[in-house]
Amino acid sequence: MRLAEVVATVRYRPGQKPGWEVSLHTMHGIPHLWVKATVLDSNPPHEPTTIDHVLPVPAVLWDPRAFLADDREFLRRWVYDQLLAVERHELGENLWFGDERPFLPSHDGAPDRYDEPPR
Repeated sequence: MRLAEVVATVRYRPGQKPGWEVSLHTMHGIPHLWVKATVLDSNPPHEPTTIDHVLPVPAVLWDPRAFLADDREFLRRWVYDQLLAVERHELGENLWFGDERPFLPSHDGAPDRYDEPPR
């Protein structure tokens, strides 16, 4: 089973309206996992906003010559891990201690914006 087939079966937070969408798109010849969600903005006045989390797919998951490109369980776990990274990012956005947000993630395009916040 290829990554496109796995992603086509994803339903994430299906009870939420308008919910989250997970899809694959190609940018500059490289597949990317696209996680689109309408959420409340973490900054006042906390209005609904649509966000796009765009995550590059490693070649080992889409190159037909790669042995992992057909491993359904590995592909599912990779999608799970990407959604977990997005959730961790959103947690950092929305976790306040009084007036402080010590885990506010980077938004400058840095490759580590989905990594765990510093301890």
